[in-house]
Amino acid sequence: MVTIESRQATADRIFKQCKDLLVSKGKAYNPGTTDANRNFKKIGEMLGIDPRVVWCVYFLKQVDAFVSIMLGGSDGGEPLESRAVDICNYAVIGVDVDSEPKTFVPDETVKCLPDRDWGTHESDSEMRLVSVKGLSGFEAT
Repeated sequence: MVTIESRQATADRIFKQCKDLLVSKGKAYNPGTTDANRNFKKIGEMLGIDPRVVWCVYFLKQVDAFVSIMLGGSDGGEPLESRAVDICNYAVIGVDVDSEPKTFVPDETVKCLPDRDWGTHESDSEMRLVSVKGLSGFEAT
């Protein structure tokens, strides 16, 4: 049985890992700059998409892996607790990415994906692209 005290110990352990990893990876992903969100902006510029969409992809990758492990899938070499740490950190990063000025303007000359309807999903919990050209956001289906 998980007690309140053991859950608090788990939270303390995970949150310590979160902070340690956030500091070390933040420096590794953004060398030579103090802009903690530079990697999201850089990839967004390279692909012609909003840095928030780049963040969403990174975050959802971790959530998808976490759910897969919870439902009995392989951990792919990264255990559940490690994925939990990544999800916590991407949530923190998401708050910071969202605090940036919303200045993204889609570049219609950049074509990373074909123009097509992405369709709908059977599950209410899945997401679909609202605007393929600008990748302007997501909506629940």
